[in-house]
Amino acid sequence: MNRNRSKFILLRDDDANFFTSPAALEQAYGFLFQRGLPLNFSVIPLVNTAATTQSKDFGPDTYEPFLPPDVAGPDQTYSLADNQPLVNFLQKLPNKEILQHGCEHKGDRQLYEFEATAPELLRCKLALGGDILAAAFGRRPTVFVAPQDQLSTPAYAMVAEQFQVLSLGWIDRRRLPIKLWPAYFSMKLRQRNYCRDRWHDLLITQHPGCVFSPFRNTRTELARLDDYVRRHDFTVIVSHHWEFFDRHGQWRQELHDLFKHKMLELAQACTFITFSELARQLAR
Repeated sequence: MNRNRSKFILLRDDDANFFTSPAALEQAYGFLFQRGLPLNFSVIPLVNTAATTQSKDFGPDTYEPFLPPDVAGPDQTYSLADNQPLVNFLQKLPNKEILQHGCEHKGDRQLYEFEATAPELLRCKLALGGDILAAAFGRRPTVFVAPQDQLSTPAYAMVAEQFQVLSLGWIDRRRLPIKLWPAYFSMKLRQRNYCRDRWHDLLITQHPGCVFSPFRNTRTELARLDDYVRRHDFTVIVSHHWEFFDRHGQWRQELHDLFKHKMLELAQACTFITFSELARQLAR
């Protein structure tokens, strides 16, 4: 890969929560910490142990795989702020940004959490999640990530009022307010991976999907990732620290070797940044 420092990489780790151990994050990303490369942690503020996924990788209504098997099931919530070792670990990382990843990460009736449409429910979830992360880290996040990258039009409207960046897997025109359709079509015409809500000064970004997963052909996905990086000024790479471990806690060495090799290769060719830095770059 040729060197091009004008291209940016945003590594987004999803699903850190009350049950996440600092050791797991260190094992997954320690080689990046040692090099001072920025990471963006999409953190679940108040994880619910009854949270389920509709992903075809696991089967409908399977408990979320980031939940330890021995706690999954009961409808109980656990605040990230109560895991002081994890909070301390993240606080001490010099080059990181904390993103708000929903609130409980628990949806309802086969809908993901922020596909809900009830205004009071959405308002409460956004406020509670922000309060917990502000208590833990001293400030409210300015970047929002919806669980499973899915959110309703009403949820979008509230996120737009409170955040500077919305990180999505893809921007779904059907869920955008009609007034944003021109910005959406302009993005498609220019073959960009972002658009801007100028009414709220909100940056909305897309990413190329989860590359580093035991449920994907990672070598094939890497070729697609290289093409994506070549075609765009920035690339959001989503990883899940828990995917480097199987359900029995065993380390997936081959998967992590591929991840490490690609991240170090990209670090030689591109510049790793946070979402707040990206927003500033694109505002210039």
